[in-house]
Amino acid sequence: LTDRAVHPLFLAAVAQLEVVINGKKVKLGDLKTFEVVQDFIKPATKHTGKCLVETVAAMIMEKNMGEEMKLAAHDPSKSQMNKGAFEESLDNMMTRYMTWAGGNKPFHGPVTYFLSHAWGYKFGDLANMAKQHYEMVTGTQYKYEPVFYWVDIFS
Repeated sequence: LTDRAVHPLFLAAVAQLEVVINGKKVKLGDLKTFEVVQDFIKPATKHTGKCLVETVAAMIMEKNMGEEMKLAAHDPSKSQMNKGAFEESLDNMMTRYMTWAGGNKPFHGPVTYFLSHAWGYKFGDLANMAKQHYEMVTGTQYKYEPVFYWVDIFS
């Protein structure tokens, strides 16, 4: 579990991600954390049996190896997110993260800080809090430093 902490710029990229839920396009940061878990994380990880960090890392590795994505299609009765939509969301999220991080930097790593939060608040507030703390402790904004936050919903 200790290597499943995420970088705050990755959290910010996830919060900016737009997905279709119940026929409506929404930004994950505008949803409450429990909604992000219910409508994005659980459907995205259902068939992998892994946490979101491991699912994303495996998909990146497969993609970098030039292999076809092997993530099983999601049950359409449970979520509107299908394999193609998740892959597109992943690409958008990781492109944003790599732009902010200044290249292909690790999005997860060993725990530097533990984030405690309520699932009833907006996910974007959690991402902003982590980013503000990161900027304070590193003295940098949108520059990559290897500082990682353990967040329960990703691990």
